[in-house]
Amino acid sequence: VISSSLNKTLPLEDFKFPAIKLNNVVLPEPLGPIIPVIEPFLIFKEQSDTAASPPKNLEIFIPLAKEIKKRGLSYKIIITIDESQHRKVKPFLSLIKDCGLDDIIINIGPVEVKNAPSLYKQCDGLLMPSLIETYCNPYVESMYHKRLILTSDMDFSREVCGDAAIYFNPLNHLSMLEAIETAYSNDILREEKIRQGSMKIEKLHSWNA
Repeated sequence: VISSSLNKTLPLEDFKFPAIKLNNVVLPEPLGPIIPVIEPFLIFKEQSDTAASPPKNLEIFIPLAKEIKKRGLSYKIIITIDESQHRKVKPFLSLIKDCGLDDIIINIGPVEVKNAPSLYKQCDGLLMPSLIETYCNPYVESMYHKRLILTSDMDFSREVCGDAAIYFNPLNHLSMLEAIETAYSNDILREEKIRQGSMKIEKLHSWNA
């Protein structure tokens, strides 16, 4: 997700730098524009070797973050994963640190569903580079919270998002960055995508209907 305006900074005890508190979540500040991934319970959940991480494609964040740092851009990538979710999470998080990218890719750990709205509120969009998905809650959640969606140009994402997203090649980090740059340099385009998402939400069936 991408964000440029955040809530008030709160001094927290035993926290090594100024922080923004999102209910039970603490984010370092300043964050600048944020690109969060709100999928706390699904990332790396698969147990087989072949399905361990390719579908979520989080590894693409490494070259993306390197390019963001190389160009001196202010984007941050927020991820919500934990080592207990899969054996590949720990080496992935270690790689982020070893590459000196932990100021670009910020892992805040799993976020409870009840606290997701608070996180969406402080972010500007959803960045999802998935290669395979079923019906994906983060897409609908982002539309509901009026947040921009940047996602893989795949059949499953176009089926759900239609005209309400900006698409990129999930195997090319430069394509991802181009989508981000395009979105945040064009207010009219961004607002139109968000509007399309809101229209889709209005058409969804409600239990109260």
